[in-house]
Amino acid sequence: MNESLHALSGVAAATSRLLPVPAMDALMECVLEEIDYGVMLVTANARICHANHRALRECGASRPMQVQGGHVAPRKALDREPFFRALAAAGRGRRAMFSLQFEGATLSLAVVPLPASPSEAGEPKVLLLLGKTQACEPLSIDFFAMANRLTTAETVVLKGLCLGLRPAAIAQQSGVAISTVRTQISCVRVKTNASSIADLVRMVTILPPVVPALNRMDAAMACA
Repeated sequence: MNESLHALSGVAAATSRLLPVPAMDALMECVLEEIDYGVMLVTANARICHANHRALRECGASRPMQVQGGHVAPRKALDREPFFRALAAAGRGRRAMFSLQFEGATLSLAVVPLPASPSEAGEPKVLLLLGKTQACEPLSIDFFAMANRLTTAETVVLKGLCLGLRPAAIAQQSGVAISTVRTQISCVRVKTNASSIADLVRMVTILPPVVPALNRMDAAMACA
């Protein structure tokens, strides 16, 4: 994740020399929408300055985080004190990471201090990075499957493996014999040159994210 942030910083620095500030801000908003992590820029009192679609989705109903009045906070009262303590510590340059839980849902959260910008006055900003809730974007798996010429059935099996399902569970969900699923797994491994199921899953988990266009419609309009 640090490498991704450094890359984004590099993009911002290079773009700032070519585009006026409003255009660069709109472009960076579009860039953030293509990341499969929830990203929030907040102040020390948790006022949201920017949040990508993934972050806002993680603040929906029955999720560990919530948005109220333009501010973000853990849904459980017991989690709020350590959350605001971490925001205050970020103002002193300290990083933190912890997990939030609510009604069976778990969300990992990293609190990252950001350097003050000489061109911006006001409160210091803090970056909130929300953990992924799945190994890989389903659309990324679809593109991977197309690139390797997997059949529809083989793609279903691959998605099941990436969810941590065993062949028997995949067979039950698909309504086929377990021998059929094992054959499909072998075909997927041959087509992708994967040495094992673990290697196959590893290949998928490091795929670049491909976010559905509908999820970033607002960001795309901002770039227009």
